[in-house]
Amino acid sequence: MLQPTTARKLSAAQLALLAVRKHQARSLFVSVNLLLLLFVLYTSHRFPHKYLRVIGEYAALSSVSRVGCGRCDSNWLRSDATEATANFVCCDGVSGHDTPPCYPGMGLMAAAWAIPLSALIFNYGAMMLGPDATMPRIRIYVRRGLLYVGIMALRTVVLYMGLGAVEKRMVHVVMGHADHSCWFAELRRGKRCPADFDHSDHVVLLVVHYVAIPLFEWFALAVESPTSSVKQTLLRVWLLVVGALATYLLFFTASFFHTTAENLVGLVIAQLFVMTPLLLLTQDYFGSVKWLRLQNFVLPPDAVKNHSNLCKIMSVAVKGVVRLRVLAGKASPSPAIGQALGPMGVNMMEFCKAFNERTAPTVENTPVPVVLTAFTDRTFSFTTKTPPASWFLKKAAGVTSGSATPGQAVAGSVSLRQIYEIAKVKQQDEKVDYIDLQSICKSLIGSA
Repeated sequence: MLQPTTARKLSAAQLALLAVRKHQARSLFVSVNLLLLLFVLYTSHRFPHKYLRVIGEYAALSSVSRVGCGRCDSNWLRSDATEATANFVCCDGVSGHDTPPCYPGMGLMAAAWAIPLSALIFNYGAMMLGPDATMPRIRIYVRRGLLYVGIMALRTVVLYMGLGAVEKRMVHVVMGHADHSCWFAELRRGKRCPADFDHSDHVVLLVVHYVAIPLFEWFALAVESPTSSVKQTLLRVWLLVVGALATYLLFFTASFFHTTAENLVGLVIAQLFVMTPLLLLTQDYFGSVKWLRLQNFVLPPDAVKNHSNLCKIMSVAVKGVVRLRVLAGKASPSPAIGQALGPMGVNMMEFCKAFNERTAPTVENTPVPVVLTAFTDRTFSFTTKTPPASWFLKKAAGVTSGSATPGQAVAGSVSLRQIYEIAKVKQQDEKVDYIDLQSICKSLIGSA
């Protein structure tokens, strides 16, 4: 049965795990994009002859020859062919797909809207059948599904239809292209010659649908399930299968149907409009926009109960953990901060700026405990806690220091109401949020 739950503040361990996954996501996205660039460059030069799609039956045409027979799934013509030497290639299930540009699996492009959503649908189904089917989880999965659908709609409407129309207009203006100047115009859809430049939309489609979305789902899975499980293994295997399918289709698409420049422009469009924004989303770069926060699309990390598993996960990228106490809004380069952050390779100015921005709503000069996690790539993340109980008690009593002889001399007094208010603040800290207020109040009275 669905149970509504309230959002909980992430623990320090969960925040550290999230920071590790963000670091890994950056490395993964950059590596995949570099591999895509090299792969597209190689495949674009692999086969020098490019093909254009044509329509109709050609058996009755005496001036051309046709490879294959029967009804064709698609017909192709070499872009540099003349009317006297043209060979039309028929791709169908009868004569096979062994003749370039035909290849087995050409119809897989038709599943471009279903395959990217398959891992999320499986993940959603497993969650609904398990004990964790809460409304917040369902909402996050639904938002992520809508995000993926929105990305694919963006690719179809904006990058394919809209950008394609703009590109065609620009090519006509710059190059003065004539739609009917080629000999095979009558054999083309729309009775028009191909444009002098036409970026590879299939490269855009493959990178957006089969690479970018699965990469984000891989990141989400790593965050939501930090330890190994059967579900995680199955989903990762399937995402690797989708990646292999993308590689297979991209290999033939870049080889046979577009020039190197057209393939590269398609790759740049996919990276600029989809891959880069998704990478920034994994880093919560849009956190200032409420509906684009990472927490809207990815569940918080599950608690890692096994300490050895936690250490194994974090050791991948974590260089060290530093604990500091800094006055709210007053962080500045100083020997104390420099000695703590210097050995970790953390930029002191960046930390001071980030800390002051985060503690801006806090009353100035309030001592704020900080737990900073430094990573091997010189980046960092940090969490803040509430001030020490002793500071609250001294502020409530109106004194600057405690009694020199505890139990004998009284330095000040604190009301039960003040104890209660302090307890409510302290309950926000990790490892304290599960303790009831009465117990926290008793602990504060005992230390007063």
